[in-house]
Amino acid sequence: MREVLVWVWWASFLLCVVLLIVLYALRWIEADNLTLGIQRIGELYLPYIGVISAFYFAQGRVTERAPAAGTAGAIALAASLLWNLGLVGSMALVLLTVHSIEQSLVMMGTWALACSVFVAPALGAWFGKREPGG
Repeated sequence: MREVLVWVWWASFLLCVVLLIVLYALRWIEADNLTLGIQRIGELYLPYIGVISAFYFAQGRVTERAPAAGTAGAIALAASLLWNLGLVGSMALVLLTVHSIEQSLVMMGTWALACSVFVAPALGAWFGKREPGG
C-alpha cells in the first residue's frame, strides 16, 4: 500500500507538470501563467510529496508480504485519489477548453484546501503507523 500511495502522489504531481508544459508548448498559456502554474503545483504537492517520500524511504522497502492495508490504508488511498483527481482534473479542464489556466489554478487551490482536512490526517495516520497493516 505504501508503494501505491507514493506512486499516486508522484504520478499525479508529474502529470500536472507535464500538462502545464504541454499547454505552454502549444502556446495556450504564456510564460507568466507557466510560472504561476509551477508555483501553484509546487505549493500544493511538495509538502505532501516531501512527507510521503520521507516516510517511505525512512521505513525502508518491505521485502516480505505486508498485511492487508486495512481501514487506515483504504481511507488514505481514497483521500489521496480524491485530492489528486481533483488537481489533475483541474489541469485537464484547460486542455478541454472548459476553463482558463487562471480559473483552473484557483480551482486547484480551492479543491486542495477543501480536501486537505481529510487527506492530511489520513496520510499521517497511515504513514505514521509502526507496522504496515491495520
